[in-house]
Amino acid sequence: MIKLLLCLCLFVSVLSGSTRQRDLSDVEHHSDAEIHDLNYDHKAFLGKEEAERYSELTPEESKNRLRILVENKVDRNKDGKVTKSELADWIKQVSKKWMMDERDRVWNDYNPQNKSHLNFNLYSDINYGENIEQRYQGDELKRVLKEREMDRQKWQLADDNKDGLLDIEEFFAYIRPEEVPRMKPFLVDEMLDRADKNHDSYIDIEEYTDELYTREPNIVRNKDPQPEWIKFELEHFSIHRDTNNDKRMDRKEIGEWILPTNYDGIESEVHHLMAHADKNKDDELSIEEIIEQSDLFAGSQATNYGLTLKNKDEL
Repeated sequence: MIKLLLCLCLFVSVLSGSTRQRDLSDVEHHSDAEIHDLNYDHKAFLGKEEAERYSELTPEESKNRLRILVENKVDRNKDGKVTKSELADWIKQVSKKWMMDERDRVWNDYNPQNKSHLNFNLYSDINYGENIEQRYQGDELKRVLKEREMDRQKWQLADDNKDGLLDIEEFFAYIRPEEVPRMKPFLVDEMLDRADKNHDSYIDIEEYTDELYTREPNIVRNKDPQPEWIKFELEHFSIHRDTNNDKRMDRKEIGEWILPTNYDGIESEVHHLMAHADKNKDDELSIEEIIEQSDLFAGSQATNYGLTLKNKDEL
């Protein structure tokens, strides 16, 4: 999987007014550049926590555990092969479980009294502390007030029945806005707030380039060699991003960049895994094909070590 992931992904506010990158099977991560991120594949196929557990196993233990998983859970009809449909259903199940676990965990963090609904003021007090004007000063106060106002706007959009409160499903829209279509306007606003440096409500090619480089904190623009995935994105800006050819992205185009209308992350992941593991090209994966390509589906101490070395080499 490739770092196109990083240019399609959104950074969405969840806790403490901070931002985080979308994580599991959320966005496209393949392109013609074919720069792969094994960690993403492991999380998509196993789930975040299980992928971390596999990374602590020896290669042999990882393969044995992977074989048991595929034979007992992924291969539903127990015919010794995994079809595209079975693979898609499994990844969908893993992704949904991960998101629901996250929803429940965060809901409980902000709802210690186990109420059926949350109000914004309580959420804000837990998130930022009470009496914000007394807790913060100067530029820090301005930053916190701005983040709190962005949180309020997102809260109002997540509040589907407009009663000022969020139930657990509305709260899911709040913490995972990229998963809920009605939240797209907020995601566009958030990206404009991040990337629109001249405040004209558009993102031009320079602002777009700056935004891409935020995904590469160890690379200095105009000094270090330009990463291949950024070259690819800039070459295709006028084709895939600026669809009306006015040399900038408007709100609609930004929305398509962030959350492409016809993009299916699970379908893309299935295509990627099949392309690399289906050696005999019969559109199915035998158990042995999966085990032979075990590094693609699950990590181990060896792959973890290899990825560590690769990351050090890239610094």
